[in-house]
Amino acid sequence: MHERAKEGLGRIDNGFVPSVVVEELVHVMERLKLDEKAIYEKL
Repeated sequence: MHERAKEGLGRIDNGFVPSVVVEELVHVMERLKLDEKAIYEKL
């Protein structure tokens, strides 16, 4: 399903990501022990 989701997301011109989703993403990356620079680059 990864490729199908990737294709669908690629067709979106303008998107909105709620701040809570960004916060959750940062939390997960911190739990995975990514350093701050890596997290910043991913965002």
